[in-house]
Amino acid sequence: MKKHNSVALLFLYFPLFINAACFATDQKKNCTNQNIRQSYCYTSEKRDIYGQIQSCEQPGTIALTFDDGPANNTDLILDILKRYNMSATFFLIGKKMIGKEQIIQRIIDEGHQIASHTYSHQLLTNITLDRVYYELVNWEKMLVKLVLSGSLADHKIPNYMRAPHGVLNNDTLKIITDLGYTPITWGVLTEDTTTRHIVTGTNIINSYYSWFGGNDTSTVNASALTLITQQHDTIQATVESFDYIASYLYNNLALRGTRFVTIAECLNNIPPAYRENPRFESDPQCLNGILDSKTKACCDSDCTTCGGTGCGTRLAFDSASRCCSSDIILANASCNITTAPCMVY
Repeated sequence: MKKHNSVALLFLYFPLFINAACFATDQKKNCTNQNIRQSYCYTSEKRDIYGQIQSCEQPGTIALTFDDGPANNTDLILDILKRYNMSATFFLIGKKMIGKEQIIQRIIDEGHQIASHTYSHQLLTNITLDRVYYELVNWEKMLVKLVLSGSLADHKIPNYMRAPHGVLNNDTLKIITDLGYTPITWGVLTEDTTTRHIVTGTNIINSYYSWFGGNDTSTVNASALTLITQQHDTIQATVESFDYIASYLYNNLALRGTRFVTIAECLNNIPPAYRENPRFESDPQCLNGILDSKTKACCDSDCTTCGGTGCGTRLAFDSASRCCSSDIILANASCNITTAPCMVY
């Protein structure tokens, strides 16, 4: 049996209770607490009202997911996952990835999965469709800037993404799928972000207890669960309580047949976790910048030239400087790409 560490033991002294009512109103779920204990949850409803996948295909699997990283605490989550031989998926924010290359490589090396959580984590239904497109492809640019090996060698990109707050509409869904992404939401919320109260480790532990029946999980059919959970490796209470939670899941579910896998694995690798980047082209003549897929004009990194046509008609994203002209397809694209080869847009 696994032993709890000293931080996790502190949570045993908090009063724990089952409060299923607060979860029943979650718009991402269409099942009751009793259903999930009997393993009926999501066996018929694979997608939510937005068309996002909310449950696994493979029986007897739970896909643990973590949003909003990479963060300084991500390494601590990885340590715990390794201790209990669990896999997970990390939905990363693009602008946070620079400087976190070592953490991202560790995620890959230890058998976990990364996926897109957009470039800057804006609510996609509150921005223009051009900006939705930008949020996805600029995430790819941030990944391409990193030199990664293993599953992400050769500038591969994910097949999966998660919308901020899990909110889409028909227009944003079309952009996401047109770009080749499969949108993922969740079936199990874990109370580590809420407006109802200050988040503590006790809140998070209570949420797991409410889903799986506290210390008595005998009614749970561990070999039939098909769940996708959501937590945040950026939340301190999550990190502090996760060793206890992982031990609870291991002793009560993993030892009884539940496998803790990545999103791709729980969906039978359809689609696989990663793919070749269709917007990537190695062009020795474009050593630095963005290559226009129609004109093959190379826009250099300081925006002084753009295929000989000049720049100055388009604002660079998030700055007052002028960037590439209409030769570049992607609206609001920044030309400040500092590593070769080029991204094709």
